[in-house]
Amino acid sequence: MASLSSAIDSSIGASSLSPTNSLQTISNPFYLHPNENPSLILVSPILTGPNYNSWARAMRMLLLSKNKLGFINRSIPASKSTDSLFSIWERCNMMVLSWLTRSISSSIA
Repeated sequence: MASLSSAIDSSIGASSLSPTNSLQTISNPFYLHPNENPSLILVSPILTGPNYNSWARAMRMLLLSKNKLGFINRSIPASKSTDSLFSIWERCNMMVLSWLTRSISSSIA
């Protein structure tokens, strides 16, 4: 399995950016815009069950546009707790999970 650092390098093109600057680049999957927060409902309407196909398509487009699809399809591997970027991976992963949770009806969540 590829290391988290190599996944970041490949996702941003292994540029000469410093680690701090590269995390502030919108092409980096770990970048979070200051307006992004766990309470956002980013897909409308929320998943109710029968609307799964349209909800899934909208969620996939959202995650792809925010460069976060890799947290769902595992192309951004889970970080080990000893990895220097663990807290960054965990923060982004929790953000994606909260977006998913908030976009699902409480009757099926």
